Amino acid sequence: MDVSSQTPTADVDVDELKNPKNDEGSTKPKRRRETSDIWMYFKKIKGIDGLDKAECKGCKKQYQCGTKQHGTSTLWRHQKTCSKLKFHDVGQMILDQDGKMRSKKIDQKIARELLACAIIRHDLSFSFVEYDGIRAWMKYINPDVPCISRNTLVCDIKRIYLREKKKLKHVLPTI
Repeated sequence: MDVSSQTPTADVDVDELKNPKNDEGSTKPKRRRETSDIWMYFKKIKGIDGLDKAECKGCKKQYQCGTKQHGTSTLWRHQKTCSKLKFHDVGQMILDQDGKMRSKKIDQKIARELLACAIIRHDLSFSFVEYDGIRAWMKYINPDVPCISRNTLVCDIKRIYLREKKKLKHVLPTI
């Protein structure tokens, strides 16, 4: 192996290694690209005092940003409370039969109640909810829905039983 090919040559500028030139040819350090999703709701501007600021696209309120002390946490907190920002998480939307967008959020209580009623109506075993095929189907339909155990199902069925028993007690004296 040739040792001369491993040693650096004298033509290399040490200052160039310390401060590489960016695309425009200047030796200023490159500015980091904003990677946070918060920049969909804010735009970067220069403030009157010359500091970097972030301006809300909804209410035009300005926040200091761009340093280690002023990150994106304040922007995230503002985004949650800003009443003028209109945004929809398209990942949580689906098309209904009419072709309109609607939320696909599922109420877990209603989903569990419907599952328990189906188990009762069709006289299925409690372990039905633990079948691999049923769990795979539920995850395919909606990955956000947690699969319940047979013990949870038993509690849900007991709750339905007690509720229906209470209704029946109210109805029987009137007959």
